[in-house]
Amino acid sequence: AQKKYSGKKIVIYGRSLGAALALVEGAMRMGIAGVVAESPYTSQALLAKHYKDENPGDKVKPIESDSLEPLMNIRNFKAKHLLILHGKNEKYILTGELIDLIQRAPVANKKLTIFPSCDHLELPIKATQKFGEVMGEFLASCE
Repeated sequence: AQKKYSGKKIVIYGRSLGAALALVEGAMRMGIAGVVAESPYTSQALLAKHYKDENPGDKVKPIESDSLEPLMNIRNFKAKHLLILHGKNEKYILTGELIDLIQRAPVANKKLTIFPSCDHLELPIKATQKFGEVMGEFLASCE
C-alpha cells in the first residue's frame, strides 16, 4: 500500500484476529497514519486461557509465533495513531488486558473505546451511530 499509494495517508483496520495482526503490523512499519483494532486479543495464551475457563472440555492450542502477539510487539508501535474498539460483553477478550495493551503503546494519540452493550464483533451492527462517530473522529485525527 505504501508503494502504490505513496504520499497518501494509510490506516490499517482489523477485526478480531485481523485486529491483532493490524497491531503487530503497526509495530513493524513506519509511515502508517493509524491503526484501528476492533476486538483484538492481547496474547494468544491469555485468549486460550479465557476460552478454556468458559469451555473446559474444549482443547485450544495457540500458534507459537511472536509475530502474532500484540502484547509482545506493542512497545515498538510506530503508527502515529491507535484506536482500540472493544465490546464490554466480550467473554474471552478482557477490558483490563486491552487497557494494559494501550498503556504500553508508545504513542500519544491513542484511545480505547468501549461499547457497553456489545459482544465480539457486534460494534458496527449494534452500536452503528457510536461506531460511525468514533471512526469518523479517528480518521479525521490521523495525519
